[in-house]
Amino acid sequence: MPKEIERKFLPSGKHFPAENSEYITQGYFSIDTDRYIRVRKTITASNTNYFISLKKIVSDIERMEVEVRIEVKEFFEIFNNCKRYLSKRRQTLELDGVEYALDQYYGKNGSIVATFIEAELKDTDKFPDVMPDFCGEEVTGRPECSNLAFSTIEKPM
Repeated sequence: MPKEIERKFLPSGKHFPAENSEYITQGYFSIDTDRYIRVRKTITASNTNYFISLKKIVSDIERMEVEVRIEVKEFFEIFNNCKRYLSKRRQTLELDGVEYALDQYYGKNGSIVATFIEAELKDTDKFPDVMPDFCGEEVTGRPECSNLAFSTIEKPM
């Protein structure tokens, strides 16, 4: 099963030089203490895609993940039966084999309720010794900073 290795940070307040942006709506179909099944819709300027993911937590920074593209009909059949939901805007930047994502989580009325920066290994096997200046305090592994912490039982609009 493919691995996802990432760390999470509060933003430092310095400029995040995003290269791409997308809006994400996701639902959690099944949630266990160390694994879950999620469906996700991503919207970019040029397309909309739908995915189902199986994730297993291995450690604070490592997940085993399989993500498969699905059809819109399949997405909504599963999404409409999910237990929890979230919406976020993601802006991304790749530097030296690490993908940085600035995620802004939205609440019920469309207001931003939290912002984090994720750093995920892509084309390298280690994180830099010094993180970019837009990364603030590290919050990797803190349950209150997880995607599930910002999910709600209400479906997003």
